[in-house]
Amino acid sequence: MNKWIYQTKAHEKTLAPVWCEEFETTVTCPAEIVVELWDKDTLKDDYIGQATVTLTGSTLWAHTLVMTDKKGQRSGEVKLTFQEGSSRGYMTSF
Repeated sequence: MNKWIYQTKAHEKTLAPVWCEEFETTVTCPAEIVVELWDKDTLKDDYIGQATVTLTGSTLWAHTLVMTDKKGQRSGEVKLTFQEGSSRGYMTSF
């Protein structure tokens, strides 16, 4: 089942956005989480890349995900932290 869990706010007029946003959700492990990045534009949002991580139920998970574009080329990275129990996700930067 594909379901949006969280969408960050857009950052305007920057090529180096930092989010520092938290969100809470409930997932049943193992769970596959797909992170997508989009560049918000006035006419059409541009796809930047995506990364996939599988949560297996460990107490704390922190990792830098390498984002890849549609051609499989590296397009950036995102630092994420997931914590079991609070079901909290924290995206710190791109």
